Amino acid sequence: MLDQNANLYWRMGGITVGDVEDYLYGILPPRDEVVAEMEDEAAKHNVPIVGLIPLLCFYIYLAVKQARANDQLIEQLEADPAMAKTHHRKTWPFKPGWAKEVHVWPFLLRIEFLAAIIVTIILMIWSMTS
Repeated sequence: MLDQNANLYWRMGGITVGDVEDYLYGILPPRDEVVAEMEDEAAKHNVPIVGLIPLLCFYIYLAVKQARANDQLIEQLEADPAMAKTHHRKTWPFKPGWAKEVHVWPFLLRIEFLAAIIVTIILMIWSMTS
């Protein structure tokens, strides 16, 4: 056993794990009041994060429900080819007031870009005031 440890010691260039740990812990600053205060502040924000768990569960439920509805619609359209030619391929019924076209390039890009700018400005103002 001693011979194996000596071999490991020389393969690592004479540096042992204990030496590396001593060096790393030596250069790290000691734990002080600032670190403890930061941990206390972080612990306060865990409550809102835990509060998001019900929202996560709700949206997972909603996604699974929509996926099942889409699967049923696919099966229905595969069974009835005449309906497949005329159906709008959505799980909810089509309403006459809905637009026939969906805005894509470049119109959607403009809307998303403006939304991103507005959200960025709101977050910048919020970060400056808090």
